[in-house]
Amino acid sequence: MTHTSGIYSTDNELWEAWRGAENWVDYILDLPIVSSPGEVFSYSTGNTHLLCAILQEATGMTVYAYGKPRLFDPLDMDSVQCSADPQGISDGGNGFAMDVYDMAKFGQLYLNGGVWEGEQIVPADWVAASTSLQFNRSSGSADYGYQWWVRTFGQEQYPAYFAQGHGGQYIFVVPQLELVAAFTSDYTGRSSVYWQLMNDIVAGCTVSG
Repeated sequence: MTHTSGIYSTDNELWEAWRGAENWVDYILDLPIVSSPGEVFSYSTGNTHLLCAILQEATGMTVYAYGKPRLFDPLDMDSVQCSADPQGISDGGNGFAMDVYDMAKFGQLYLNGGVWEGEQIVPADWVAASTSLQFNRSSGSADYGYQWWVRTFGQEQYPAYFAQGHGGQYIFVVPQLELVAAFTSDYTGRSSVYWQLMNDIVAGCTVSG
């Protein structure tokens, strides 16, 4: 959950080979262990795909099928789609897609501590744990929780957490400001442009507040 499995990352020169493999899970598990588990952060979509495989094994359902009655339907997230690997395992690391409105709903759910219209959709303790610092990278622009990035924004350094998708898909949550910001874009440049956008939005919220 913290990308510290120690397994060599799929998000490098192996990406095309992994995505073209007949069995994605076997491909990941056949990769070398390059660090002791829990010690080194190395972002890998393969790690998240293993989580999906574990959930599917435990529940007998794909991640999408498991999430639909428990999350997507209660929030009316009608745009959600999810692709799958050759074995039918949901591609939770790269295959989920939704419109910006449903992205914002997901951020609002977490801002609300997992509550939606009076119903506890996601356990509050999981919301708190997953969006808190779980691994200090000591480098880069953000640290990590459980499948959420964590960092601060604004001159006041408000604690925040965010989800980041390829090409500029973001869900930002700044709890102290009761702020949710969702971006969908087609941009593969430096992510610092989004940090500046969020710093500007936070500054605007601070002034207006």
